Amino acid sequence: MDSGFSAVLKSFVCWLHESDHAASTIHVHERVVARFLDSVVSQGLKEISSVNTGHVSTFILEITAHRGKVSYELNSLRVFFRYLYQEELIPEDLILFLPATNRLSILEHLPSIWGAGDVEAILRCIDRGNPVGSFLRNYSTAEGNR
Repeated sequence: MDSGFSAVLKSFVCWLHESDHAASTIHVHERVVARFLDSVVSQGLKEISSVNTGHVSTFILEITAHRGKVSYELNSLRVFFRYLYQEELIPEDLILFLPATNRLSILEHLPSIWGAGDVEAILRCIDRGNPVGSFLRNYSTAEGNR
């Protein structure tokens, strides 16, 4: 991991300690955030201030490819993005682009193939009146056109 990203991780962990998080919670957050930072570095990111929704989506797709349960990861990302935004290390609040609930934790396995009817039903359910819904619909539509 790049030294700039290592410094961000270290300051995040210090912030967690100062916020009186339990040692086990700090360990989980540190592990997840380290994986996220490794992911964004592998995507070519040079500085934390440039992280965007595309980086977040790629990471979520990476972790869901390995397992259906992502509750720990989503919770850790929420805490990390809150820290980054409060400390003004990122220009926008990326928490808005994370699923509001850990609904994926209910599913043991995500389907590897979706039928056309299923995809259409999912796309019709997306609330395009908010930033997350617009992003999800645009991303889903773009992926379907590949």
